[in-house]
Amino acid sequence: MTRVLCATIACALLAPVAAGAQVRATFLLKNGNRISGNIVDFDARGLVIESSGRQRQVPPGDVAVIDFEGDARNLPEEEASRVGNGLVVRRGGNTFQGTLSDMGGGDPLRLTFDTPSGQRDLSSNEVSRIYLSRPPDSAIGGGGSGGSGSGSGSGAVVVRATQTWTRTGVSVRQGQMVSFRSSGEVLLSRDEGDVARPAGSVSGRYDSAAPLPNVLAGALVGRVGNSAPFGIGDQSQPLRMPASGELWLGVNDGQPRDNGGQFEVQVLAGPQPRR
Repeated sequence: MTRVLCATIACALLAPVAAGAQVRATFLLKNGNRISGNIVDFDARGLVIESSGRQRQVPPGDVAVIDFEGDARNLPEEEASRVGNGLVVRRGGNTFQGTLSDMGGGDPLRLTFDTPSGQRDLSSNEVSRIYLSRPPDSAIGGGGSGGSGSGSGSGAVVVRATQTWTRTGVSVRQGQMVSFRSSGEVLLSRDEGDVARPAGSVSGRYDSAAPLPNVLAGALVGRVGNSAPFGIGDQSQPLRMPASGELWLGVNDGQPRDNGGQFEVQVLAGPQPRR
């Protein structure tokens, strides 16, 4: 009877995932390896991940980070140093201490965390990263919500379309003038014709779920710290910074999971205003 029950559970865990119920993420293992795929199941025995048409079970103690927006590279030291027993990074940059205790539902997933103040539920589209343990040093290199900009060989910040926000490492002051020189093209969905350049969607469409619904979908946008986002596009005229803090760049899209491509952006900060 016990063998039959165990076989039944194993078959259930490895059953094909229903279409539309899959949530994609990158899983950074403690040994530095990465697996990108769809989450099938999660229980005490670990995560079941569907990758390249095959399913794989990963023990819970092997996983360091689950990244729903980026590729689990260049993770910020400021996050890694605060992992403790677990850290959750929400989209937008806010964090809280918590350990992942359950997953359920479809797309988005319901994620349940045990926190010092009790259980807390979030949907997977509210979460950027989950730290189960401190990531290996090779994965740490700066960054923030949605990932970090990486050099392109020309001093430009790489803004990937699969990430909501990309940290530039540039600190600005309120009122400071900053110029942007951008290039590249991104794919906004699985439709090969749904592309955007820094100015926005070439078809002229908008996205009501994007950070700026009244700006063309896919346009280059920015924000300073956790202040309100602002449009950048492909304009060459300097923009006055609305707040003081670190500059972030992003692609104006509400569903980055199925995106592709990247923008390359040179950030040219003018003199800081006098206090």
